[in-house]
Amino acid sequence: MVGNEERKSTLGGRPHAGQARRGREVVKFNAVVHGLRASSLLLPNESRVSFGKLAARLHRELTPVGALECLLVDAIVAVTWRLRRLEAAEVGLFIHYAERRHNGGDERPATQLGLAFVIDRTDAFSKLNRYRVSAERQLFRALRELRECQAGRRSSGQTGEAVAGRPASLS
Repeated sequence: MVGNEERKSTLGGRPHAGQARRGREVVKFNAVVHGLRASSLLLPNESRVSFGKLAARLHRELTPVGALECLLVDAIVAVTWRLRRLEAAEVGLFIHYAERRHNGGDERPATQLGLAFVIDRTDAFSKLNRYRVSAERQLFRALRELRECQAGRRSSGQTGEAVAGRPASLS
């Protein structure tokens, strides 16, 4: 029988294909636990209608012209939506700690989001704050880039029709 050390030396210290595949299967949904890094913008319990209203309002207010400005507004919509999710998670954390419910029977979405942060027993509020700071940084960067893009367009005398109310991608 080949020992671990011999196996590692023959594989260059890397796991073989079967181990790597199983490992990927185990971790592929890690980001969906609390939804803050999920690849899908909408989680199953979130409203497409509310998202659509937010997207339409931000497109109307920010009046993007052209594809680049629309992409920047879409990024702003996505980060704003995730910031709302962070607020819900924070409310859920406060409810969780205030009520000390550890039985998992509380079906309120905010509580469920909050519980997702305490599953691994780390400092949940610090983790939540790190996500908030990262999301806010993304938001302000996208806003700054949008304003620079719009200012450049205006200073060069380019005119275009705003693409107001264009919904952002839900993928």
